[in-house]
Amino acid sequence: MQADTASFHESWCLLPGPTLVRCSGVRPKFAGDNPMGKKRVNSDTNSRRSRVDPSTQRVPPTISTSGNHHGRNNGLFFAIFAAFSVVTAAVSMLIYRHTTHPASTPYVYQRSLVKANVDYQEILTEHSRVSENGTLRHFSNPVLAYITPWNSAGYDLAKRFNSKFTHLSPVWYNLKSKGTKFVLEGRHDADRGWMSELRQKGNAQILPRFVLEAEPNELLRNKKQMDKAIDLIMTECRDMDYDGVVLESWSRWYSVLHDAAMRKMALQFIKQLGDALHNVSSNRSGKHLQLVYVIGPPRSENLQSYDFGPKDLQILSESVDGFSLMTYDYSSPYSPGPNAPLKWVHSTLELLSARTKSLAKKIFVGINFYGYDYLMAEGLVRNGSDLSSMGLSLWVPYEIQTMRLFVELAFSQEAFHHKRRTISLLYLSCGAARAITGRDYLSLLDQYKPAIKWQKNFAEHFFLYTDDRHLQHAVFYPTLMSISQRMEEARSWGAGISIWEIGQGLDCFFDLL
Repeated sequence: MQADTASFHESWCLLPGPTLVRCSGVRPKFAGDNPMGKKRVNSDTNSRRSRVDPSTQRVPPTISTSGNHHGRNNGLFFAIFAAFSVVTAAVSMLIYRHTTHPASTPYVYQRSLVKANVDYQEILTEHSRVSENGTLRHFSNPVLAYITPWNSAGYDLAKRFNSKFTHLSPVWYNLKSKGTKFVLEGRHDADRGWMSELRQKGNAQILPRFVLEAEPNELLRNKKQMDKAIDLIMTECRDMDYDGVVLESWSRWYSVLHDAAMRKMALQFIKQLGDALHNVSSNRSGKHLQLVYVIGPPRSENLQSYDFGPKDLQILSESVDGFSLMTYDYSSPYSPGPNAPLKWVHSTLELLSARTKSLAKKIFVGINFYGYDYLMAEGLVRNGSDLSSMGLSLWVPYEIQTMRLFVELAFSQEAFHHKRRTISLLYLSCGAARAITGRDYLSLLDQYKPAIKWQKNFAEHFFLYTDDRHLQHAVFYPTLMSISQRMEEARSWGAGISIWEIGQGLDCFFDLL
């Protein structure tokens, strides 16, 4: 589902998905609190205290020449004046609160950091500055955050920004076949102390990820084996007091999904697990345990036999509480380009939900907090041209489309006279890429001081640089602008978001959540 440091997660074949690139386990450094992030002080507090409410002012006695008639008029005037003063004060207070405490506006927007025209120095300066109020949520739909054992920063960030998440999924478990038995591995990674701290700080539900690595023919063709596998998962949930599970299995079943009978059994297994979880209540909340199922986006507008499609989503919708959609890893080492073109994300949601928002509401739109540093062929990238006028097919063959992107990016107009030859050359020369975390990204910015460009067709930033060996690189890494636009896409569908994975991002990203 996501990316590993040493191996690409669900493979590059899953165009999009929680990725595969579990990157390095290096823990990013966190800068101290920024003076700019301190709470605003109400400068007029003293002046407001010194004001006297007109309704409390003592009115000096007046000498009346008209007896009680004038007294009644004075009393009526005083009452009207007092009422007017109270209303005015109330309205003033509402305006005051609105203008001095824009709580609904993310801190990064207040500092004008969410934009297309961003400078490398600005990122280096601002990346660690976050709002002092780390508990305020700006995205009201569900937020699922993945945490990996090999990147300890995610554990700390989950505690620090606990209130911004509705679901936390530590990547702990694998269900494997050993002979005729199933073995559940991963308990050694489970951290009870960390879970206890999380639950003291907020209400995010803890749903560890379980990957089914058991051979599908052994698991799905035998009802007793299916029951055993489900029992192992259910027992672990009860013993560890989890709030449910995130299950990843579809990509492991590709080899059998073309068989209609096997596909039916695969769906039945997921339904059976979901129903079993729903029949158990949490010891803490009293709510039933949840099942979130990991799905990869279709590789083509015309669904293939192994694709998870809208019919599958409909069949599982009552038994599954949410679907973690891996809308990233659109490109690969052999086809460098954007991680998740926004139009492609939209088309994927449209296809899977069958344009039905009631189904879309169960989807967690995947957002990557990692990026890629692509190594290009030596000497090919000579200058970066404006890509704003380019189009990109949203479906395969995406390799050629993405190659065309970088051919046009790399060469001057004269080079296009030999377009076919250069496409072939570039395709054969590429193939090296490394997944990068926020720490890697900042290091590249600091070392090469690149010009960061916004590509509006993809809605992503990228930059080019030449390393010390004179080799050309292209870097795609998320920014506040790219993340905010994907969050808006999810919001427009009523969908949630899922983040792979929070330890790989920059601190400022969390101000958007």
